[in-house]
Amino acid sequence: MATTHQDSAADVARATALARMKRVATGLFVLAVVVFLVANAYDDRATWIRYVRAFAEAAMVGALADWFAVTALFRHPLGLPIPHTAIVPRRKDEIGRGLGEFVEGNFLSREVLDERLAEARLAERLGVWLTDPHNAKRLADALADAVGAVVEVLDDAELQAGIERVVEDRVERIDAAPLVARVVDASMRSGHHQRLLDSVLVSLDGFLGDNRSTFR
Repeated sequence: MATTHQDSAADVARATALARMKRVATGLFVLAVVVFLVANAYDDRATWIRYVRAFAEAAMVGALADWFAVTALFRHPLGLPIPHTAIVPRRKDEIGRGLGEFVEGNFLSREVLDERLAEARLAERLGVWLTDPHNAKRLADALADAVGAVVEVLDDAELQAGIERVVEDRVERIDAAPLVARVVDASMRSGHHQRLLDSVLVSLDGFLGDNRSTFR
């Protein structure tokens, strides 16, 4: 609610400032017209009046040109469908794409970002910053608080299930055959294959004993 109120107040302030500038610009234009008319009426009285008239004339032409140029960007001046006016509404998508491509090509390209990151020397600055024991303690405390907050938010059952899924996924990706072959080969080379076989048989006996009802 407060943000909306602030935005509304800012919009009102901008609208008020715009209206004030329009009145000032219109007043100056009217003043230039009046000066031009007066100077034109007394053009033959003195030479300096001609300079005043020329100045007023240039001011009028400049004001009209600026008004037309700015207005033509956003709408048809005086509502007349003059060619090459209302440019922004008609070509806003094209203008947006052009600006996006310009920003991407000149500020967000891989080469530019690599150069900026290299100039920033983030790792070096971070290392220097962490050499201060006070800063290192602050970072450690912040990380500890973050981890603690995450652990408090996570449910134990969900956390356990997530860990189990990750472990199962990693185990399923392991190709056991080559691993077993290496173990057997290594045990035979070292002369421990008999002990390995005994261990396998003992484990198999224990497994069958624990699951006797299943294999009946």
